[in-house]
Amino acid sequence: MPEPESDLPPIGAPAREALRLEGYTRLEQLNGVSESTLARTHGVGPKALRILREALAERGWAFSDLPKLAAPALRALHGAGYTRLEQLNGVSETALKQLHGMGPNALKTLREALAAKGWMFKD
Repeated sequence: MPEPESDLPPIGAPAREALRLEGYTRLEQLNGVSESTLARTHGVGPKALRILREALAERGWAFSDLPKLAAPALRALHGAGYTRLEQLNGVSETALKQLHGMGPNALKTLREALAAKGWMFKD
């Protein structure tokens, strides 16, 4: 079976293999992924994260800056297309409550993260 095509920037072999094992073989797959999640992946160190961050930025992409949330809330946000905190600025909190997996704790955490940047939900 051939290896999947990869356009990842030049990072070390341990980091490349760790990302491959997690299912990441293309840079676009890392757009919106939590940097802290990748940092906890064995083999992916600070240098690889810096190189990946820079490569994403060159394409106008970025790691997610969403705060730490429960997995169901993150899946709900990602499923609705939200991968960055700034995308939630001005979004209706009522609409977010309707997302399956979005509970009161997640909304509180998001509200606090938005407020720390001077942002807020629409309602």
